[in-house]
Amino acid sequence: MALQIDVAEFGGLVAEGILYGIYLSLFGYSGYLLVSRRKRGELISYPMLLVALLMFLLVTGQIIADTFNLFVAFFHHDTREERIKYLEDVSQQLFAWKHNILNATLLVGDLFVCYRCYIIWGRDLRVIALPLSLSAASVACGIQVTWATQHLASTTVKAQTSWITALFTLSLCANAISTSLLAFKIWQVDRAARRFMAGSGSSLVPVLRIVVESGAMNAAYLFVYTMTLVTGTEALETMAEMATAVISIIATLLIIRVQTNAEREARYTTGRAVSTFRAGPRKNELSGQVKTISTDGTLEGTQSPSQSADLNVIAV
Repeated sequence: MALQIDVAEFGGLVAEGILYGIYLSLFGYSGYLLVSRRKRGELISYPMLLVALLMFLLVTGQIIADTFNLFVAFFHHDTREERIKYLEDVSQQLFAWKHNILNATLLVGDLFVCYRCYIIWGRDLRVIALPLSLSAASVACGIQVTWATQHLASTTVKAQTSWITALFTLSLCANAISTSLLAFKIWQVDRAARRFMAGSGSSLVPVLRIVVESGAMNAAYLFVYTMTLVTGTEALETMAEMATAVISIIATLLIIRVQTNAEREARYTTGRAVSTFRAGPRKNELSGQVKTISTDGTLEGTQSPSQSADLNVIAV
């Protein structure tokens, strides 16, 4: 027997409730870490704080909308046929509300990754031009879906499959490109650091691990969502209700890991940097440059007059 939309919606709400509980725990812990950092006199990463607050508002708004939607379906419609008809009616304002929240969540996640990539590559807009363009195209597809469901008669989610597929595929590509650029730059600087420090261990490996793992989790979920969409099953509704919570959990986990990694590194360093190294002068070589890996999105470093060993400062 094929999965019906009312069962899919109900199952999605149960899963969303569990994920929301997990998210609230992570959100509270991330807030504690940020406040603790402020009490120690360290600077707070305001982009991370903004992302955390936006994700909280979006995931809370999503679960409220999903709960109210099912409340209306089950308590304002007597028969199952009426309930299913209501849930399949994408012209409802609640559908637009839910879809717009999901679009906003994807956008915030994409922009957060793009911002980190922008900082890491020395604030070079050319590097993030392609990911930003893909994110903008993803938003445009989302707007098209919302407009179609509210203005075109007798339209359905399946009728908008191509647009929704494009929405998630573009977001997936934007995340994959930004994460790859992040990982490549960190690997590049880590390799240079090892060379200048004569094979000494580098603390950039945990940073690289954070970037790769967070990007992989986000890409994996977007891929599964896209595959579910392509199959055309009602399980799409379950995935849709879980989407905002999953993306918010991934973003919050990233914030927590960055903060905990910074605290761990602070035990061995005197500043707020994750890793600092100076490439001293060698025979037949020009003097190097102090470079800092910062966890709060700031650029640090002292340049030598020779401008040699010019490694961009990277921050997560």
